Amino acid sequence: MMFLAMLATIDDPQMQDKFYEIYNKYHGFALRVATYFLKDKTYAEEAVQDAFFYISRNIDDVIVDNEPMLKSYIYRITQSETIRIAKIRQKHMNSADVTIYEEQIESLNPFETTPDKEDDSVAVSAIQSLPDIYRIALTLHFLHSMSARQIAKHLGESLNTVKSRLKRGKLILARKLEKASNTHED
Repeated sequence: MMFLAMLATIDDPQMQDKFYEIYNKYHGFALRVATYFLKDKTYAEEAVQDAFFYISRNIDDVIVDNEPMLKSYIYRITQSETIRIAKIRQKHMNSADVTIYEEQIESLNPFETTPDKEDDSVAVSAIQSLPDIYRIALTLHFLHSMSARQIAKHLGESLNTVKSRLKRGKLILARKLEKASNTHED
């Protein structure tokens, strides 16, 4: 029923088709993200519903040609709604729990792990411990096969900045993995 209400906010039939495609493809992903953090299916469904309402109102601006960017966009909107719901729930829980939710939500990168998989491997831990500027660049490059030029455009950074981040990020990651390997062997 809510899907029809979202669809009704869109006048253009082509944009309705676009929204329908996005909703069908990414609703499950958004629900997994929200459920992982909120730990409550009802609240998660509310966050996802609000996220897709936002998307329906801004469907003209949504670019579907670049799947990594679209998935990131949907993740960020779901993330924002999840934080909003967590803050509302603050009335029913202590503030430390809400802060923990916010930190978890803001630190998760959907390209590194998915909420329904274990993320305790050495490689994932090493990637997650990287500073954001390196982690994001490496994730987009390796997991989404984006070129340095595409990453620069996506992040609004210069090409040389992105190339430097990729190079430094690889070095830092290699050192972390080598250190973890040496620690594991002892």
